[in-house]
Amino acid sequence: MFKKKAFLISLALLTSNFLLPNEVKSGLEIGEEIIYETEVNNNFRVVRTSRRYEGFADPLPLAPLCTGDTLNELDNDCNQTIINSTNFQNPIQGASTNAFLIILFDKIVQPLIKGEQVMEVGEIINYEEELDLIFRISRSTNGYEGSLTFWSDPPTKYCEGETLNELKLDCRSESVNDNRWILKAPLDSAIHELIDPLIEEEEDIEDEQEIEEDVVVEEEVEEVLEEETAEAEDIDFDSITKDDLPLKVYCPDRGADLIIREKKKKKGYVVKITRRRGERFFDGRKFRKAVKKFKKALENEC
Repeated sequence: MFKKKAFLISLALLTSNFLLPNEVKSGLEIGEEIIYETEVNNNFRVVRTSRRYEGFADPLPLAPLCTGDTLNELDNDCNQTIINSTNFQNPIQGASTNAFLIILFDKIVQPLIKGEQVMEVGEIINYEEELDLIFRISRSTNGYEGSLTFWSDPPTKYCEGETLNELKLDCRSESVNDNRWILKAPLDSAIHELIDPLIEEEEDIEDEQEIEEDVVVEEEVEEVLEEETAEAEDIDFDSITKDDLPLKVYCPDRGADLIIREKKKKKGYVVKITRRRGERFFDGRKFRKAVKKFKKALENEC
């Protein structure tokens, strides 16, 4: 049995250094994929009470999945429940995606029906089987794709997105709507363990690019505004327009300037203390909100 793991496989890397316009280079390069590989525990148990037979399936609620006065009735009821149920609590819809559940359940029930095994009142028979699950995330020039291989099924596309965040949302949506209850937990783990670190790494790269951008912008602003640093009392905040940017005011308490400027590579505005990397009072798209943050920072910080 292999343990859960995620690892990186390099594929065709010829295009990895040729990024699309405005594309942030992330930890997953074009032509690469990462794989999450685990074994899913599929557990059934049959209980014989003084009145009937009961079938249970994990991780469903404690109530029986199906019942029957005889083993044949139990078998029929379990099969129909698997085929006809329409939600997670009552659990599945469609026989096609869950045919494996019927096959696996029959592995415990059929020997009892055929008399190969006998159950006494109060006895419990457990059946456990570990099923392979492989979840892949790959990147191409068109974006990201998640694919799933489960049990003996061939790989199939499961979710996609132009960005990592779009991929995560689509994968989450598909997982919520997936009627195979034993896949809920491992799929959520696969999505979390594969995509979240990539998103964090991409954000770190963006932060580094923003820091480099800040250095360049500050140098440019110093040249343009070398003799144009405004006094706070001279500013009419209600009349500031985008054409007034970049605008800076000296902060004596900080020994530096407070600046409001437009971002160069992305749409949006930044309010920050110059020469202090990472210290921002605003970083967003709304201009009037940026002005309000600029005014508040002047009052509180300068």
